[in-house]
Amino acid sequence: MGASLNVSPTIEADPTKRALGWAPMSTAGAVRAGSERRDEILAIAADLFAERGFNATTVREIADAAGILSGSLYHHFDSKESMVEELLRSFMNDVTSAYRKEVASHDDPVAVLRRLVRIALVSIGTRWATVAVMVNEYNLLVSYPRFAFVAEQSEEPEELWVSVLERGIETGASPPIWTRGWCTASCATPSG
Repeated sequence: MGASLNVSPTIEADPTKRALGWAPMSTAGAVRAGSERRDEILAIAADLFAERGFNATTVREIADAAGILSGSLYHHFDSKESMVEELLRSFMNDVTSAYRKEVASHDDPVAVLRRLVRIALVSIGTRWATVAVMVNEYNLLVSYPRFAFVAEQSEEPEELWVSVLERGIETGASPPIWTRGWCTASCATPSG
C-alpha cells in the first residue's frame, strides 16, 4: 500500500460559476468562509441592536444590512435571540477568561488592577456594540430564562476585581483606592 494523501475534499462550483472562473473551494475553506460571514452578520446585528434596541430590530433589517434575504439569515442563525445570545456569551466568556488569567498571575495587586482596567477598556472599545446591548437591554434580557446566564456571569468579574482590591488592602499596596465602595461604584453591573 502506498502512502495516503491527506487531501481536503472540495466543493465544486456549479457549471455557471466554473464558466465564470470560480475555482473549487475546499470544505475547510467553505467552513471558514461561512464562519467569517457568520461573524460579519453578528457584527451587523450587534450594531443594529445597539442603535435601535433589541426589540425594535427586525430579522429583515439585519438581513438587509448584511445584503442577504431574510430567509438566508436562517442559514446562519435560527433567530435574533440566538444572535444576541452568541454576542453576549462570547463577550462575557472572553472578558471573564482574561480577568481570571490576570488574577491567577498573583502579581502585585496594583499591576493586576491596571491590567484589569486595560482589559475592560479594550473590551469596551473593540466590542462597544455588544457592551451597549448588554447594558441597554440588560433588564429585558434577564427577564427571559434563556438569558439568565447574563446575570449569573456578571457576578464572577466583580468577584475577581474585588479579590484584587482585597489583596491590595491586605498588602498595603498603593494606590489608596482599595475599598469595596470604589469597586462597587466602578464595577457596577448593568442592573445597578
